[in-house]
Amino acid sequence: MGKGSLQHDLAEAEGLYRSGRFWDAVGRFSAILDRAPASEEVLYSRGHCWLAVGEFEKALADFTAAQTGSGDEWKYLGSIALALYALGQFDEASAHLTRALLFWEQIPDEELAKLHYHRGMCFLRIGEEGLANEDFAHARERDPTGRFDPRR
Repeated sequence: MGKGSLQHDLAEAEGLYRSGRFWDAVGRFSAILDRAPASEEVLYSRGHCWLAVGEFEKALADFTAAQTGSGDEWKYLGSIALALYALGQFDEASAHLTRALLFWEQIPDEELAKLHYHRGMCFLRIGEEGLANEDFAHARERDPTGRFDPRR
């Protein structure tokens, strides 16, 4: 993995993201996309950087472009939902989360907890308290540490 290789640049961009240097990471991911424009992994990662800096439309565009129908479809649907939620499109966000949850057998428990928690938040925003409470209960079941418990 030599300096200037795609793998090196990707590792560097991910390191920038993990250290909270989101704008620097956006620049690095964008440079990678100039060389490999169809990289769903890079689009997905840059989308999370856009979310972190409040560029929700750009995040939505990257997550949508990254969605290819691969085995991790739930991951893209969940990320699209986060961007839609940030844009105030709660009905659409909950619909994407519902689609993501159709893949529940493939999803690790902690990720299932997140999806249920976020869908519960969408339901709260659209006035469906009963459905929200059901999702919060599912989140607590999947992650007993309580990180996804809105009562905390």
